[in-house]
Amino acid sequence: MTLIREMLFADDAALAAHSEEPLQQLLERLTRACNEFGLTISRKKTNVMAQDVSNAPCISIDDQTLEVMNDFTYLGSIIFNNLSLDAELNTLIGKAATAMASLTNRAWNNNMLNKNTMMRMYQACAISMLLYCSETWTLYTRQERRLNDFHLYNLRNILGITWQDRVLNKDALAKANLPRMLALLSHRRLHWLGHVVRM
Repeated sequence: MTLIREMLFADDAALAAHSEEPLQQLLERLTRACNEFGLTISRKKTNVMAQDVSNAPCISIDDQTLEVMNDFTYLGSIIFNNLSLDAELNTLIGKAATAMASLTNRAWNNNMLNKNTMMRMYQACAISMLLYCSETWTLYTRQERRLNDFHLYNLRNILGITWQDRVLNKDALAKANLPRMLALLSHRRLHWLGHVVRM
């Protein structure tokens, strides 16, 4: 087993530890290394988040205690202290719904665009936003169902299918020539794992 203690990206860093003392030691080492190279750690931008603990940790830099957060955004993905993906899914569904609404007149109600073009626009503008960072998600069945319901709702709107038409979900997917949400998620995960294996 390998314990990942830090994740680095450009000028952002996330330190991880199983308890308060090792985390404080990691931060002290990082502070010393930054000082040696003349770098300054921003106290305002540096926060602490604890997952699945009863008491919040007390971590400090140079005797200044860092603020404890319930969530933080790292590379566009929201991480929560309760280990739940529900709030992130709410955010992503909201963003995708906004993108769908903004394209109503220009795309979905545009008679000049054919179905294939609309489906490509849907995948590029809504699906990519909805499934951002989904490669690392661990979803419950209810969360997968929620994503799939949102997916089918959008497809029916684009294709002009109403509940009165009594079209089954599998028929709507076939008409759109798109897979269901679980297949999209699996494809993205396998694609990402391929990159990891090649690395």
